[in-house]
Amino acid sequence: MKAARELFAEQELGIGLNGIARHAGDGLDTACYNFPGKGQLIDALLKQRPVEIATLASEALDDLDA
Repeated sequence: MKAARELFAEQELGIGLNGIARHAGDGLDTACYNFPGKGQLIDALLKQRPVEIATLASEALDDLDA
């Protein structure tokens, strides 16, 4: 998912699963096993984002308390 996030940031949504798999050092079979289509990968990335933001916010509040 890190490779997808990097490539989407650079090239927007124009990159395909094959390019993402190549960037991650994986084969297309591995990418398709985890995400049958680019839509599922995008959904997973969008669901992960709020968790990342909440974690960052919590860490920032902990730093304020220290």
